[in-house]
Amino acid sequence: MTAVPLDSSTVEDHLNTLLEKLESMREAKEATASLSRRFRPPVRTEVRTLEFWRAIIAECMAVFFLVFLICAAGAMTTGDTVLTIALATGLGVAVLIHCFGGVSGKWL
Repeated sequence: MTAVPLDSSTVEDHLNTLLEKLESMREAKEATASLSRRFRPPVRTEVRTLEFWRAIIAECMAVFFLVFLICAAGAMTTGDTVLTIALATGLGVAVLIHCFGGVSGKWL
């Protein structure tokens, strides 16, 4: 394989092209973000929707189950086994994310 000699003008051209593409991607992302902000419903109407209350109830249930799980793991352990409580908490969070993530809107 032969090496292609690069002079400073071709390297600068490649860098300029790369930077222009990055700039256009950033501008497109900002345009989409401003569009989504513009068409977002006001809070007063969002509170009246069923999806909002379904998400609130799902979050409350998930927090209740997580606190119950952590308290149960703490009560069941004997001695100073913090690792058991940490593993139970981590596994509980993973399970609760899978159970309630789609309902609460955090997991789309």
